[in-house]
Amino acid sequence: MRIGRMNNRITIQREVVTRDSYGQEVKTWEDWKTVFADMKNYNGNESYMANQEVVISRTEMYIRYIPAVSVKMRVKYEEIWKGTLVETKFFKIESINNIDQKNEELKLLCTKIEQ
Repeated sequence: MRIGRMNNRITIQREVVTRDSYGQEVKTWEDWKTVFADMKNYNGNESYMANQEVVISRTEMYIRYIPAVSVKMRVKYEEIWKGTLVETKFFKIESINNIDQKNEELKLLCTKIEQ
């Protein structure tokens, strides 16, 4: 396990369905767990979706084992520089790998889409 490299604080969020004042379903995200992660940029790709150029970048995140993490969740990462919030990034969890099936470490393959 790469404990010394897990120096990025991330928040795993889950989708919550609530109802508005008209009774319609509203999907929002709520913070579920805040953990430390080792983040590695994997690769990037540019493509066109709906006549717009979209940059798709993949990131691997290594975290301690949490059994309830699923691909229905997402990751929020707040980039902080000298105590000031620079940017908030959101990542879709594409796959989850239990490293060596030891229930000690998870590898999350995540995708960030920028438009």
